[in-house]
Amino acid sequence: MSKNITTKVTIQNLAAQIKKDFVKKSAFTPVQQAAAAAFKSGKVDGNTVSLYTSTDQTGTAAFSFDFPTEYFLDQTKSVFVQTFAWSETAYPGSTNPNLDGKPVMVLAVKGDGNTVLYSFVDLTYLLDTYTGGNTSTAKVTVDGKEITVAVNVSKEADNALQVKEDGLYVPKAEVVDISGKADKVANATEGNLAGLDANGNLTDSGKKASDFVAAEAKKRLMTDEEGTKLGGIAEGATKVEASETNGNIKVNGEEQTVYTLPETVLHANDISDYTAEEIAALLADDEG
Repeated sequence: MSKNITTKVTIQNLAAQIKKDFVKKSAFTPVQQAAAAAFKSGKVDGNTVSLYTSTDQTGTAAFSFDFPTEYFLDQTKSVFVQTFAWSETAYPGSTNPNLDGKPVMVLAVKGDGNTVLYSFVDLTYLLDTYTGGNTSTAKVTVDGKEITVAVNVSKEADNALQVKEDGLYVPKAEVVDISGKADKVANATEGNLAGLDANGNLTDSGKKASDFVAAEAKKRLMTDEEGTKLGGIAEGATKVEASETNGNIKVNGEEQTVYTLPETVLHANDISDYTAEEIAALLADDEG
């Protein structure tokens, strides 16, 4: 709608036209009602969700709904069974999974009203199981848990190993002859000390404890080299060594003079350094 507004009358006519053509205020009522009924806030309490038309969660919720009750494993009934055996008594309300004799993880899921739903997981392809070759068994403890295992005991002659309830057992020598199990020294001399050969077998050392000198305080054994050196020293010999003093030696640690230089002997510090010309002049003076 386009009009030229030039006079007061024209403006009045335009106002009248707007009042005539414009929608009445009552036409907005449905819109206001819809806006008032719209959800403006919400709250979660446990597994219940409530929606409110107020902006501050006040008043009665316009709409609410519950999420499904949370399910969780009942740890007292969820177990690993090494050799599974199904029964209605042990797993009420469940269906036989036909897994008897297999390693099975039993999952007990607790639902509403403390009801329990059972699930059975076949672990045959996740675990290695071993079966012993005979009926002899022994118990092995791992982290406080006892595991019964089958033990194969060789039927080889002279094998003394036995399986007892509390483990493996080797009978004492008076029950089973085990003399051939260790090397013995032939023709050993009583009282001699034992030795070892290159293979770790026992040998007779040929020495007795009395063949060795007992250790004494501040004393030690002498080597062969030291003994040879000592044997070359004459009886009553004294210790003679060089001295730092010219003409002296040390006898048993004391300075002894063995030679004194004459006073006429020239020393290096008595000789002056002269040139050839100075020596010729000195000789000429002596001649004159």
